[in-house]
Amino acid sequence: MSLHQLSLDKKTVDVALSMSGTRMAVLSDTDVALYALDMQKRPVPLPCLLWRTDVPASCPRHVAFVGDEQVFILTDDWDEQESCLWTNKGEKLVYKGRIEGPAQTSSIASGVDFQNLYVQYQDGSLYEAKIEEAGDDLPLQSSLVNKFPSFAPEAKVVTLNDQVFT
Repeated sequence: MSLHQLSLDKKTVDVALSMSGTRMAVLSDTDVALYALDMQKRPVPLPCLLWRTDVPASCPRHVAFVGDEQVFILTDDWDEQESCLWTNKGEKLVYKGRIEGPAQTSSIASGVDFQNLYVQYQDGSLYEAKIEEAGDDLPLQSSLVNKFPSFAPEAKVVTLNDQVFT
């Protein structure tokens, strides 16, 4: 069941909604598009394209929001056997750094409050990405949040009184 159908030029890889639900990021195998959603008007209008930009890396896999405007994209480089993180600056994507961890990177996701970004690895470990500390030459810094016994297809992270719950 859906409210609207959105015609897209390319096959969708992943979709993410922003904290307020007023933005939608649609990731394809070559680009990312940001749409505005207005759920207050009646009848609800079609999503409006705000911007679209090419993903300057091979194999984009996941998209996630921090807040309402900051979009993060997880990509894989099969030649280098590494995963990388990208984010938007305005309507362009910029490189945040490569992701290193205890196993191969599986996915990225926002916390329930959309204030932090989390990286899950195939061994079940879940890390908070330190996105403000990322740099071109250094790998993305992160801190362990939880180690599940095995990979969890979906993990939700809640922060309450500076304590993290998964």
